[in-house]
Amino acid sequence: MLKNLIRILASLPVLFLSINVYAEDAKYQSTYESPRVFNKFFKGGVDLDGFTKNILRFFKSGRDGAKDTFSKQDLDELRKTLLDQATYRQLTGLVRFDKNLDAKLSVNEMVLSMGSNYRGQSSRSEEGLKRHSMLDLDKDGSISYQEMATLTRESIASVERNDSYFLAREYLWLDPNKDNIITLDELKFLAGKAFRTSDINNDGLISLAEYNKVKEYKNSHASSTCSFGNIEFPKDLVVYASLVGKGQVYKGGTVFKNRRVQTITKVSVNKDDRPVALILAGGEPMIWEIDVSDNTDIYAVVLISRYEQEIIGLNKKTIVLNSKSRKGQGCGYVSFSDQNLVQLNPLSRRLFGKSSDMYFVPERLGEVTINSKIIEGTVKANKKYKPSPVTNIEASPSYYTPRRILPREVEILKAVSEGYIRTAMDQDTEIWLDLLERKERVSPTIDVPLIAGVTLRETLPKIYSGNAYVVLKDTSCTEMNLNAQSLSFIVPKGINPPENCSPGTDIYDLNTLSCTGARFGRHPHCRTRGY
Repeated sequence: MLKNLIRILASLPVLFLSINVYAEDAKYQSTYESPRVFNKFFKGGVDLDGFTKNILRFFKSGRDGAKDTFSKQDLDELRKTLLDQATYRQLTGLVRFDKNLDAKLSVNEMVLSMGSNYRGQSSRSEEGLKRHSMLDLDKDGSISYQEMATLTRESIASVERNDSYFLAREYLWLDPNKDNIITLDELKFLAGKAFRTSDINNDGLISLAEYNKVKEYKNSHASSTCSFGNIEFPKDLVVYASLVGKGQVYKGGTVFKNRRVQTITKVSVNKDDRPVALILAGGEPMIWEIDVSDNTDIYAVVLISRYEQEIIGLNKKTIVLNSKSRKGQGCGYVSFSDQNLVQLNPLSRRLFGKSSDMYFVPERLGEVTINSKIIEGTVKANKKYKPSPVTNIEASPSYYTPRRILPREVEILKAVSEGYIRTAMDQDTEIWLDLLERKERVSPTIDVPLIAGVTLRETLPKIYSGNAYVVLKDTSCTEMNLNAQSLSFIVPKGINPPENCSPGTDIYDLNTLSCTGARFGRHPHCRTRGY
């Protein structure tokens, strides 16, 4: 009876969309084809009365007439039944590889069950041996169906990503008043709500076309949204983010059609007494393994990537939004990194209503450590600038070997000798950074979070003094005959920036504390010339 009820509820996906806060984030795949399910339960078209009667018929089937409710014990039995069914489906999928029908899988049969995802027979055989050794619990050289059933059930219970498990969890949301029982009146109310949502043209009937349209919307809705809906987050929520281009190769992971191999990244969240939200972006197919210390509450997680993303290690209360970016869908492909974080805060405000508190750079391949105690610059703040002593700028170091002057350097030396410019020193670059850092601390010009273990100064645009010159008076690149050169100019206060310079020229203006040039196309503090 419970199984029949779940089947009819699963055949109408909009029911879950109408009542469940997780509906935008989770995918549910019906095990039946649409026409088959529709014809079986709805018989070509059904009105509201017929739809409700169908549900109530399955609801009351096999029950004591005096007891028209489902208790919490019934729901526990339902979850157990569904896990048993999921295990059975897993096992029946492996039966066809048991060639000798001895109810066990040998190494060769295990290799055959792996399909053709591997480029060569040798790599497939090697992986088959590893999997066989892992699944052979009693180490008798073969895998019994009992061993496979045990591992399958453990996987379903721990990862919680099986369709039947989600279906059981969704069933708990059919109890609007949260009294741990589902009454006939509650089911009638939900049936009417689901029917009205499915009846697109409001003709009082659900046609096969309407049923298919609702089902297609349901299956694509999870990946096409970038929102948690109407969920209210705690006021003291902290948002942490990290981008992992590639994790450690996951042994036994999926090899996708594009030959990309599934990787795994461990995210350790340490000692935070506030509710935490995570924004995790992956550059490869990724399994995110979350490791949380005691007294740390992960409230919500957002996974963003072009590729398949999975997450393990969370408790059941954590809300997960798995956004696989497509054209015009999902949260888009977020390319934020420690060099370009301008996309992060707008995304965080869109999802959580607040800016991101901190960005964490992966410590090493496949490892990210998130710790609220790591504040700005704690790793590198002790490095203080010590200017090198300048005794005689005309004197060459003892190790300096004279070389032939290049033709393009002749005009530069001429401009220096005529007093238009001088060679920049380390002190000039430090003056630029001092002024810019002071300005950013008072009035930030860009909307980016702090980076854990990195000072604000380290995120500012650097001046490469090896090819930089300080402008000494108002002039133009044409006047200095340098309009074909790609140089860096530092413009002191009271002097106008040189004009008519080449597109490859970088200009650091101390008057406005702005910078322009070709190298700044991706730097958030500066802009590209001509834009």
